[in-house]
Amino acid sequence: MKKILQAEVIYDAFMDTILKKLPKKEKDYPEWFKERLDKCSSCKFNTKNVPNSILPISLYVSKMVGKNRCSICTCFIKQKAWSKTEECAIGEGLPMPSWMPESYAPLYQGEKSRWNRMELITMDSDEFNLVSTDREKYNVDLSEDGKSFQIRFAPIAKGSNVDFSFILESKHNVKIVASEVACNCTSKKLNIMDNNHFSFDMGINTSGFGVGRFIKHMTVHYQREGRNEEEKITIDFIGKIV
Repeated sequence: MKKILQAEVIYDAFMDTILKKLPKKEKDYPEWFKERLDKCSSCKFNTKNVPNSILPISLYVSKMVGKNRCSICTCFIKQKAWSKTEECAIGEGLPMPSWMPESYAPLYQGEKSRWNRMELITMDSDEFNLVSTDREKYNVDLSEDGKSFQIRFAPIAKGSNVDFSFILESKHNVKIVASEVACNCTSKKLNIMDNNHFSFDMGINTSGFGVGRFIKHMTVHYQREGRNEEEKITIDFIGKIV
């Protein structure tokens, strides 16, 4: 699996603007979009909040014409925030931009992502997409080798139960044959919405976990319509007990 390229994401967002899919009036913005824009508006790395004297010329020009950009990834904020497949640049693990003065280093180090990815769309048409149902509780991503989805939680208090859900969206009609988890601490419930959408209600009991990072796995077995062979995908649940 591979995530769709960022250039394609931003292009699609610009096309949404041109095709008027992105609402013109703020009162028509969906709640998730308002939340993202509000968080970006107060961010110290929004070009509108960065002194003009240190901005590189391309970011300065955009700022002067009223098109604020993220000074870390350089994306236009409104378009990036409109893309459910995008996450805050701080969460992408990008290095501090070379043009930023050393005085920004303490501000950059240890910063947390402002908002999470809500959907993960892959480039492989035979694969599923993963749709978040709780944008505040976790972020969605792919493993480095591209073989599994990842759901990454915000820090979890020791002994807490983690209840969450997500949707697997198939580009073809499929049948879920089985789903299995790696240990008894993880519970699952499958809700079949239709032949393309499958909702999972999950729970992780962390009472026996020690402080630190944990990773749990679930494997989903499925058959695509018109094919006899069984296929599978893996979903990793990753968190940190504090």
